[in-house]
Amino acid sequence: MLRNLVLLAVAGLGSVWHEQASAQGTAMFPFDSVKTFRCDFSESEGRRTSAEGVTTPAKRETFSDLVIDNIDYQKRSARFIGNAGSETVAVIAGDKVVSFIEITLSGNVNLLSIFKDTAELNLYKAAFSRHLALMTGDLIISQSYGTCRALLLP
Repeated sequence: MLRNLVLLAVAGLGSVWHEQASAQGTAMFPFDSVKTFRCDFSESEGRRTSAEGVTTPAKRETFSDLVIDNIDYQKRSARFIGNAGSETVAVIAGDKVVSFIEITLSGNVNLLSIFKDTAELNLYKAAFSRHLALMTGDLIISQSYGTCRALLLP
């Protein structure tokens, strides 16, 4: 049901449109022509709570090589490809940011946002939020910061 609500919300959003470059960034091609990004996240904040209730900072939620592929801004879908496999995700495109929402089979939600006007040679600032309830009973709530590189045009 949550997946259906997300898809309904996505379907009601406006069209994807972005100018080629802003005064702050230097994109080499229009954002909405990008079909693949490769993202690396080197900083994070958050918390882990064990099944026993012990909470610790989650500062090591950094990772690299998250790929977003087959981005279709019109159909509002894409594929996440990471170390745990691949998943179809919803695409929400706005004037300044595009976000990708993943709802895992277990109901966990991951949200990746790429900020359009931050390009420097097709490298964009990005944030990745994860809200995980693991089978072990542990909880991980984190936000990672990094960049996504535009890789593939149609």
